Amino acid sequence: VDSWSTYYATCSGKKQSPIDIPAVTSVKVAQFDSNKGLDTLEFINYDQTINGIIKNNGHT
Repeated sequence: VDSWSTYYATCSGKKQSPIDIPAVTSVKVAQFDSNKGLDTLEFINYDQTINGIIKNNGHT
């Protein structure tokens, strides 16, 4: 969907970053049930530190 704000008004801000999830290579694992919530997410390699400078240039 190229116009998220049509369906989700909170996505219509000026500082939104789209995430491209290609449907061809994506795998649907379960039907989402808002009454049950989400399963636990697993973040991989977020515990590793890096040296460098992160600069907010307002675009990325």
